[in-house]
Amino acid sequence: MPKQTQAFTTTATTSSSMNHVTIPPQQQQQQQQLVNPEISEYLLNVNSVEEEFHPISCLNCKKLHKKCNKKLPQCDRCVSKGISCQYPDPKKTKKNTLSSGSTLNENTLAATLKNQNTHLSKRNVLDLYYSVICHCHANAVIERNQFENYILYRNLDDENQPDEIKAINCLYLSIQALAEQRCGLSELAEESATKARTCLSKIFDFHTNFYVTCAYVYLALFESGNGRFRNARYYLHNSHFYFEELKNVQLTPEQVSLTKTKIFVECQCNESRDEVSEMMRDLPTMFYLATGKMLPSQWSKLLVLDDVNTLNVANRLRAAEIVSGTSHKNLRELAPPEFRKDHNSNLCDTSYTMIICGLRIGILSKVGCGKQLIEESALKITYLTQAPNFALVAPNMVVYVAVAAMIHLHLVRLINSGQRANNQIGLLSDGRKGPVNYHEVLSMDLQALKLLATRFKKVSVTYGSLMQEIEKNIPKTIIDNLESKQKEKKDFNISKIQETSITFLNENNQIIHAPLREIEDGKLENFEVIQHAELTLEQEARKLIMMNQQQQQQSLFQQPNNGGTTLNPTVVPQSTILQQQQQLLQPPPLSQQSISSIQLQQQQQQLQQSLLHSSFTSNHPNYMHAPTVATPTLNTIAYNNNNSNNLLYTTLPYIDPTILNANGTAQTPNTVTSASSSSDTSFEGLNPQPEQHVSSDEDDNTFEDLLLDELMQNNEDFDPFLEYDDLDTIFDPSTYVAEE
Repeated sequence: MPKQTQAFTTTATTSSSMNHVTIPPQQQQQQQQLVNPEISEYLLNVNSVEEEFHPISCLNCKKLHKKCNKKLPQCDRCVSKGISCQYPDPKKTKKNTLSSGSTLNENTLAATLKNQNTHLSKRNVLDLYYSVICHCHANAVIERNQFENYILYRNLDDENQPDEIKAINCLYLSIQALAEQRCGLSELAEESATKARTCLSKIFDFHTNFYVTCAYVYLALFESGNGRFRNARYYLHNSHFYFEELKNVQLTPEQVSLTKTKIFVECQCNESRDEVSEMMRDLPTMFYLATGKMLPSQWSKLLVLDDVNTLNVANRLRAAEIVSGTSHKNLRELAPPEFRKDHNSNLCDTSYTMIICGLRIGILSKVGCGKQLIEESALKITYLTQAPNFALVAPNMVVYVAVAAMIHLHLVRLINSGQRANNQIGLLSDGRKGPVNYHEVLSMDLQALKLLATRFKKVSVTYGSLMQEIEKNIPKTIIDNLESKQKEKKDFNISKIQETSITFLNENNQIIHAPLREIEDGKLENFEVIQHAELTLEQEARKLIMMNQQQQQQSLFQQPNNGGTTLNPTVVPQSTILQQQQQLLQPPPLSQQSISSIQLQQQQQQLQQSLLHSSFTSNHPNYMHAPTVATPTLNTIAYNNNNSNNLLYTTLPYIDPTILNANGTAQTPNTVTSASSSSDTSFEGLNPQPEQHVSSDEDDNTFEDLLLDELMQNNEDFDPFLEYDDLDTIFDPSTYVAEE
């Protein structure tokens, strides 16, 4: 008995040192509360079963020319001699074995598991779980060192195990199913999920156990990825019993992680086919999962696109960027350091860029403007699918790939019908501009969807008709040529495609805009503190602006006459607008403390006047001779990180702008310019100024085009997008169902 006790202690210590994990005493105590006390006695008496082997003999056996059984973490000979056992790094790593102490990243995992055709080893499963799977929505539900002690060196088929150990085995099998699903081993993943169900059936009455609940939630995630949503909801229902016991109880960190995972799975069980609404709906949930805080109601309202229009589309874009940026920053901090140190091969950063681009497509498509930005955002998503780490993306990224494919399918249809020329100047995969072959781009989309379909069966269920229509519209030779090019190309540099800056909320609810590289390094030096027009106003000021906005929009157009035709838009005299504004802005006697609030309201009204005047001059036939009214200069703050790849250069209203230095000292920022007098075009904002006029080119740009043209800085040579169809029709499933 004492020898067994000593052997187990040595094994546990070795495993801990190999993974360099230090567990705080408080966390150790919290984890021990989740485990039945009888486990300790069982682990000390059970015979350890080693199933992991190193591909090369250990250094000691090799030096003495002795036969080594290559067991991990120590060979039998070194254990019997009581000496330290060390293994060299193999020149060619065995595909089914990853050393626990090796430095990993997503590309290493993707390459190692690329040609896997057997069940993943326990170490592979744990590597994928702790490095990739759990960090897309929450932390792990069990500490790795503790999990390894239960799993790596035990016989999982032992029927004499305590129920608590059986529960941990169920958890492992459910995680193994997720890991094999993420690697595209669909049949093997189904086998692992079946084993997990069988294991759960033997302890079905153990429904209030933490690890049993974890297994149910992970099985629900597995089923949702396969499109079996009813099964997923069944497993979630089984987990409710445990959560009912947690009411009015202080949750441990592991229980918080489980709760967040359950919320994430519930989002994945949605069967909606409205891609745009799905992207926006998930933002508040992702914000909570990443920060542990509920998104304020005024932010949530900005993510509802029912009332989005050309006057507020800029603020809606910025709001979506802030919410997703805050989520990304916090989720990134949960990932292991070795997985976030390399921006160019970081799965978290790749997913963030795809999300930002997808949101831009969704919001702008609702308004029907920003066509060039839509096209470039879709290209970025497609190029990112060619990165090696894309093979490990989470199931919630499927919708963004599908949206990009819908955009490109529509363009290819225009090209095939002769309504648009192919190989127009656009964004290339290296960040430069050049001729874009949309047949090849669409074949990349098809390749990405097929790759995701090998992992998540819901792709075939939901987007099977889309993939069939894509195959119908691109020649097979294009697909074959793309595959041959990819074999010749060793590395894919995505640094010019990924977002290089981020906008997020800090702990003090300040909106910060900073380079993403400084977020990675943890040293913010070149950042801006900004304000959002629709969020920094007092409630009464927001109501006042909304009332004024409604009156202005109602006066833009006359109702159809008796003949059924719509009259041309009429220009409302500027004196009338000013008079209405003065009437709206006349407040009752105010205290000295309210002066600053009223000044803020007035400046916001002037901003709306400026926007309205731009719409008048853009749509009125005699706009060149329309009278202009001097508009007071508004203090604005511009986003320009000197990077031509960041297309969302916006200018938001800001009062008394300041920038905080690294030491927290406030100063006047150099980037604050006058919106109406700045001669630097790189600082042009979303809101058109009165002196701007519609171009006299034959393309007859509308106000919507002017508004978003300023988003597309330095993109004058881009080919016009979608001149023949409404943007909303792209996301209608009936538009890409193959004809029989």
